Amino acid sequence: MGNRVIDDQRLVDMLPVFKDLTGETARGAISNCTDLLENEDGLDEVLSIIDHALPASDLAILRPPVRDADAADPHASAPDSFGVGQMLLESHREFRVVTREDAWDDLSTLILPGCRLLDDAAGERVKQFIARGGNVLVLAQSLLHIDEGRALFDFGGQWHGPATFKQDYLAAGPLLRERNAELIESPVLCYAAAERVTATDGQVLAAIHEPYFDRTYARYCSHMNTPPRPEPSRYAGVVRKGRVIYLA
Repeated sequence: MGNRVIDDQRLVDMLPVFKDLTGETARGAISNCTDLLENEDGLDEVLSIIDHALPASDLAILRPPVRDADAADPHASAPDSFGVGQMLLESHREFRVVTREDAWDDLSTLILPGCRLLDDAAGERVKQFIARGGNVLVLAQSLLHIDEGRALFDFGGQWHGPATFKQDYLAAGPLLRERNAELIESPVLCYAAAERVTATDGQVLAAIHEPYFDRTYARYCSHMNTPPRPEPSRYAGVVRKGRVIYLA
């Protein structure tokens, strides 16, 4: 069967669901696309398209492996993946989800969603992906070995450990503000504090401003959130080196 572009957005949106359905179940699921079901041949054609469908997006989120502790609930191992996926959906960007074992040959950009999910073999695959021209967006601890906590590839910086405050502030640098006029120069509150990372040979695109202290009963502040220090900390919020961008 030759390649065919599906121009009915309702069908495109539901293809991942349809692919796991058969027979009367599939017929019922497709029933809202009434113009595709004028006759039995129409349904057979749709099911044939589904069977031969290939993902069109070259942007992918790397899904964490399902570990023994999460076997009863596979979704428990991937809250970061769902968060990143939700942001992509809200921005209307097509994407797919891949595993460490899937082929990445047709991807242009791979997102590591925040949790530790790489072993040595997967880390080597990421390095090979970058070497062949792929782009990688790395969040938080995704650059670290899943068990040993060491960085598995060069991102232009050094990881020093997890956050030391409950919250902190992120200030976009000049390059980001030039690219996006909606970004402001003032530090913006982040409800979850960043990993502690310093740049080595990478370019700092955004800096971390630490609060004066964590707001607690012992150290009270009349503001809901403790204000940031005016000077940036030594830690970077966003680092870029080549085709790798790291978000702390």
